Amino acid sequence: MPGVLVTVMSASLLLGEPLPPVKTVWRISGSHVIMIGVMSMGQFALGGLCVWLLLEPVFGIDSKAAALVEMSFAGGHGTLAGLTPVLQQHGVGDLLYIGLGLATIGMVAGVVVGTMLVNYAIKSPSIPVARQNPTSPDEDLDIDHHLPRPDDPPLDEWKGMPQVTAAAVCLGVTIAVAIVLLVLFRAAFNFAGSGFFDNFPLFPFTFPAAVLVQFCARRYGFAWAVNRLAVEGLGGLAIDGVIVCAIGTLSLAPLGANIGPLIILAIAAVGWSVFVTLVIGRCIFPRHWFEHSIAEFGESQGMLATGFVMVDMVDPARQTDVVRAYSYRQIITRPIIGGGFLIIHAVGYSTGNFVSSRP
Repeated sequence: MPGVLVTVMSASLLLGEPLPPVKTVWRISGSHVIMIGVMSMGQFALGGLCVWLLLEPVFGIDSKAAALVEMSFAGGHGTLAGLTPVLQQHGVGDLLYIGLGLATIGMVAGVVVGTMLVNYAIKSPSIPVARQNPTSPDEDLDIDHHLPRPDDPPLDEWKGMPQVTAAAVCLGVTIAVAIVLLVLFRAAFNFAGSGFFDNFPLFPFTFPAAVLVQFCARRYGFAWAVNRLAVEGLGGLAIDGVIVCAIGTLSLAPLGANIGPLIILAIAAVGWSVFVTLVIGRCIFPRHWFEHSIAEFGESQGMLATGFVMVDMVDPARQTDVVRAYSYRQIITRPIIGGGFLIIHAVGYSTGNFVSSRP
């Protein structure tokens, strides 16, 4: 089930998103693209250094664990579910359980540590923030209750068919287009003598497929059928299913056998995210640097929605442009990092999966 559900979840991430000109997207969200790039590349480097210098020589963990920090924290349970066949095929299935443990830690740390950072910023005279009072347990900060983006259209009651049904149909079309793209890429690379895409998972291809479906919907007058709120609700069901399946089938034996590497990688990953948020963010964002940085901290812990929760905490009245910039950034980076093509390439190369079939 996780492998199927992560495909549905991935297809929902960009479907229904507004498609402004690239220049507009970059002007608004360029700093966020740089920020998440630094965060994600640092997770790759940090995982590699930890494995190379400590975990492999001391604990004997497989060198392929170097990709676990980015897979688990920037990617999350969905990325791990999608890459399960690749890990199992190359005999490192136990790394999946370590990754799921890290992703679960990240999901909790995103809210707990993020709330601590917000309260620290509010109390610190050196950090200007939109919010002036500390967070309270009485606030409704449930991860599913974050405010919708300002440009989200409302659900219409009737447009020929219920919009949730129409959104489900469009998700199916998106996945079908993704399958066609994957088949075409495999055929093209096989014709060139390479097996690069032979074992490539389906879910990264849902990103460009969603953009194609969204473009056609706007071009041919059925954009109402891909209402963002309906698509996001279906995608939320899918990711909930991924997390339930992942945690419900988690094997405790591999976690117990690798508790040392698990703790070290978790501390390193959370520490890196805090460092980037408090130090690097000051240099990247010219205005409202903490509000922008804390959104990326939330996503760096494995959940897009956690980033919106952090924004709601630090800027509940939406006095800044963080939501818009953070939302537009997804259009650029979602197909690449945090479960996109980059992590697929990294895992593929580390396992020897994408070696050319040419002699």
